[in-house]
Amino acid sequence: MRKCLLFLSFLLASFTGWGFEVNGIYYRFADTWGVSHEVEVSHDGDVGLSSNKYRYTGSVVIPESIVISGETYRVVAIGEWAFDGCTELTSVTIPSSVTIIKKWAFKDCTGLKSVKLPDGLKEIQYGAFEKSGLESVDIPNSVTLIEGSFEFCQNLSTVSIGKNVKEISSNAFAMCKNIQQVKFTSIEHACSIKYSNQCNPAENSDYAVSLYINDEQVRDLVIPDGVRSIGDYSFCNFNLSSVTISNNATSIGSYAFKNSTMMKVDIPNGVKTIGFAAFQGCDKLTSVTIPESVISIESNAFKRCI
Repeated sequence: MRKCLLFLSFLLASFTGWGFEVNGIYYRFADTWGVSHEVEVSHDGDVGLSSNKYRYTGSVVIPESIVISGETYRVVAIGEWAFDGCTELTSVTIPSSVTIIKKWAFKDCTGLKSVKLPDGLKEIQYGAFEKSGLESVDIPNSVTLIEGSFEFCQNLSTVSIGKNVKEISSNAFAMCKNIQQVKFTSIEHACSIKYSNQCNPAENSDYAVSLYINDEQVRDLVIPDGVRSIGDYSFCNFNLSSVTISNNATSIGSYAFKNSTMMKVDIPNGVKTIGFAAFQGCDKLTSVTIPESVISIESNAFKRCI
């Protein structure tokens, strides 16, 4: 009877949105009745209060599972507002069982310097780390979409993009002005990512950002033969010396190399279109070869290059 009443109290707590506490961490059931035996890390109901900064302090290790009334429940998500405003939080270890980090989960965690995102994580929602103190972030290979997850992370200096990220959208790295390194697993992958405005991690930095492929810095960028299209924003604001584009490429996207530092660009015969502002702001550029195959150069393609 006591076990049943205890379980019902957990259900009631989850219904009210306040969650329940196990070993110092708040949770709520991932479904209405808890029948899935899954929970998400929650908040204590006091979202937005100034006292939140003391709710979690120092390093927090989230377990893969918890036990409630003798039953085991897997931790599958970090819920909305879960750590919001916890300014004394410095690091978080997230288990491999977590597949989603929800909106504003770590918003305003200004003391949060590091977080290990697990393999198996599929989604990082809008605002998840907004205005946090993160200094670096390593997006795992299991993530395919990065939303507006890291806005206003002023201390963020290094971003590693997992090989399966297909799209970075919704101001994902807007106002991240101190990014100095962006790492990809291949040049082909860097060319293929779909960006929206202010989403390339390098775009808003006050620095000419260093490009890394598999942890090796690239200054003389060679676009390989497998690339037919260089996507919008692909290499904007990178610290490059030269760019050589493969013979198989047919298009250079808008803002593709905006504000990058290369002095020389070789565009091969076969490229047909050069997008809007593709090389805008490349003020160190002294040599560009444009072949006869080019049939369209959009406006501002070479604006402020001299």
